[in-house]
Amino acid sequence: MTEKIKVKQYPPDVIEKMKEIVEECMGDAPPFCQAACPMHTDAKGYIQMISEGKYKDAIKLIREKLFLPGTLGRICAHPCEERCKRGDLKYPMSIAELKRFASQFDNPSDWDLHCEQDKGKSVAIIGGGPAGAQAAIDLKKKGYSVTIFEKLPKAGGMLQVGIPEYRLPREIVDFEYSYLYKLGIEIRTGTEVGKDISFNDIKDNYDAILIATGATKSLILPIPGNDLNGVLGALELLKDVSEKKPVEVGNKAVVIGGGNVAMDAARTLLRVGAKEVQLFCLEQRHEMPAHTWEVEEAEDEGVIVNNGYGPKEILGKNGKVKAIRFKKCLSVFDAEGKFNPSYDENDIIEIDADSIIFAVGQRPDTSFIPTEIGLELEKNGRIKVLPETLETNIPGIFAAGDVVIKPWFVIEALALGRKAAISIDRYLEGKDLFADRDLTWEGPFDTWLEKDIEGEEILPRVQTRMRPSQERINDFKEVNLGFTEEMARREAERCLQCECRLCMQECLMLNDFAHCPRELFEEILKSNEVNPLVPYSCNMCDQCTLQCPKEFKLGDRFSDIRKELVQEGLAPLKEHKPILAHQRLGFSKLFNVTVPDTNTGKTVRVFFPGCSLPSYNPEAVGAIYAYLKEKLPGTGAILKCCGKPTKALGMMEDFHHKFDSVIEEIEKLGATEVIVACQSCYNTFRQYLPEHISVKSLWQLLPEIGLPDDAVGIGKDTGITVAIHDSCVTRDVPSIHDGIRWIVKQLGYEIEELSHSRENTRCCGYGGMIVPVNPDLAKRVMSRRAQEANSDCIVTYCAACRASMMAGGKQGFHILDLIFGGSLAGREAPAPDGSLASWYKRWKTKRLLKKVAETQSRKSSLSSNNARAA
Repeated sequence: MTEKIKVKQYPPDVIEKMKEIVEECMGDAPPFCQAACPMHTDAKGYIQMISEGKYKDAIKLIREKLFLPGTLGRICAHPCEERCKRGDLKYPMSIAELKRFASQFDNPSDWDLHCEQDKGKSVAIIGGGPAGAQAAIDLKKKGYSVTIFEKLPKAGGMLQVGIPEYRLPREIVDFEYSYLYKLGIEIRTGTEVGKDISFNDIKDNYDAILIATGATKSLILPIPGNDLNGVLGALELLKDVSEKKPVEVGNKAVVIGGGNVAMDAARTLLRVGAKEVQLFCLEQRHEMPAHTWEVEEAEDEGVIVNNGYGPKEILGKNGKVKAIRFKKCLSVFDAEGKFNPSYDENDIIEIDADSIIFAVGQRPDTSFIPTEIGLELEKNGRIKVLPETLETNIPGIFAAGDVVIKPWFVIEALALGRKAAISIDRYLEGKDLFADRDLTWEGPFDTWLEKDIEGEEILPRVQTRMRPSQERINDFKEVNLGFTEEMARREAERCLQCECRLCMQECLMLNDFAHCPRELFEEILKSNEVNPLVPYSCNMCDQCTLQCPKEFKLGDRFSDIRKELVQEGLAPLKEHKPILAHQRLGFSKLFNVTVPDTNTGKTVRVFFPGCSLPSYNPEAVGAIYAYLKEKLPGTGAILKCCGKPTKALGMMEDFHHKFDSVIEEIEKLGATEVIVACQSCYNTFRQYLPEHISVKSLWQLLPEIGLPDDAVGIGKDTGITVAIHDSCVTRDVPSIHDGIRWIVKQLGYEIEELSHSRENTRCCGYGGMIVPVNPDLAKRVMSRRAQEANSDCIVTYCAACRASMMAGGKQGFHILDLIFGGSLAGREAPAPDGSLASWYKRWKTKRLLKKVAETQSRKSSLSSNNARAA
């Protein structure tokens, strides 16, 4: 059954409980690394693949989100690592290095080149850096004709000229940008807008424009001497070096700035001939915006870092830099947290220098945009956009990347390119740019996942291989050599694989219908439709609740759905006919009997064996009843169903009617205690019995009254070990678990504890009445449970569980088989009976219960007569 059924309306309290699951379930919560990644790369997934040696699968997974895996593996700021839970244990995962390792297995033949059908509309993208390229890819895949106008002679923007080759070899950029050509994106390199083609020409010939020209000009601080020969911007220095232009920096160079670009400039200066490179920045060491490892690598190569100084003036001679003076910086930010440095004007130092490199920020160049079109700019010269959509004040013109915000990292630029593509697609489709748009996934966010790392081992990061510092400063060959395969797998194995989905890891049923409970119940609430196979496939075992950090009672929610289906006449299902037939027979006089205790004339308690046990082993039921009467005078018996099957189906009115008939029988006898052999009966009675009647499990009672003498030690010296399967319905009753183990030990058998036992036990497969509705699932549940045992012999204290263990391929015995059936040595478990044989045994149990009562009554009468005669 797969067709959904329309439910009119769930009760308000049921809806609220379902909403709670939708709002708080962490099953689809992304791991911390993925949420922190602006592109939401599945780091957990590809790291797992690397740990398993599935490198080609890993790179394919990475490329689902990123077209620059090799580039980002080398230069990404990896915000993912800052949020990695391993970081709470001192050493975060080397996510970027693992991405780089996987990129070695990147093969163009595996690239996804599928694009939607041509939509007949065109988009111009000015600037081919990361933001522009990502937007181009996404729009091309959507079916648009895309042209990139790139000022530089090669595609890649600042990746080609703004990052030193010792960090990012150009062949990596060329290889990864070849993807754009393969997709059919036109890239007009060496084309400067405003010079080789006018902005208005582009505006007239394209349906939409994205400006993604970045921030390509260095900021030069307005201090005396900033126009001297030898004063350079860091970006201009890096660009000239990348383009192999001659650069004269002299023997002594000074870099001003404390960010990553400053580190790149300083390390580049050493490679182009500077004998001494000093770096000065306002910030103290712990405040520097540069990444720690960037600073350490620079110092390792010989860069001298001076913290807490701001430039005062540059001194020159004959129009050329001679020295620079710095003043002591007392603080970088004011009391309000704003950038507002304060200085000690009396604490001045002078440093000899042949060149001064400013690395204090970048600005965009928007001079190619005609002022007459009225494009609004910010005060800092950047293009003004709505941050949620990146649209400008002119319809059809969008902007992304460093041209709209302060310079960010490549991964953020990619995310902005993707955001722009989403907006452009909506614009060209005539859709509202905000309507039904989930902005959350268009940038980094805080995941709602919770991860408990208590008890996790602290494992240091695997360090990557680096070229010796004194060797690497002599050229622009790559400094970081990356991981070997052994190193990569060792590092990948440190991953905690953060996720919730604990219920999904445990429950076979949930995995058949959804990715997680949140998804399942969200759809149910949204559509008011449900596949009845879903609620009626739940074993109601509560393992999901046991595993869930939020302790959501999914079984109760499925029960709610069952009840509503019944209430609306949509259930029981046709597959439930065998259960309904069972209930009709189970409450018929033919198979029911109420036996008072005629020995004492007063029934204090009743033995209630349930349904499955009497249908399996009448002799054992009769034997234990006789033993109870011997040990506990005043014990009667009731052979009847408790009504649990109808309750499980959601037929609450029918259940209460049936259960009330049971209470009526108990009260007729005047009993105040019920002794049950069935765990479902125990659970039903403890929920619904009136206060003046108590319930006790047979397995709680036997340790108190002892076993029959001929059963004690019967398994001793047999060498037999039995696995114990605990019933899931009484997982929360440790006294029952203890009682069963006491019995087995008294019998003399060794015990194998299953990995899921006691309160953590698994369902046998019969729970929830799923067998007739979803027999395939039931078989899988039975097999999984039975195969947990190493022993071939599994002991249960539920006859239905025993049948499950048999179906799962093991020798299943009921605990009463051991007490009254003799030694297990050489015994085979009874094969399951058919329906007719089971009902015959139920009828036989009825006869035996009456016979036990009559026999003991005659014995008592005979004993009484003998006493009077004496």
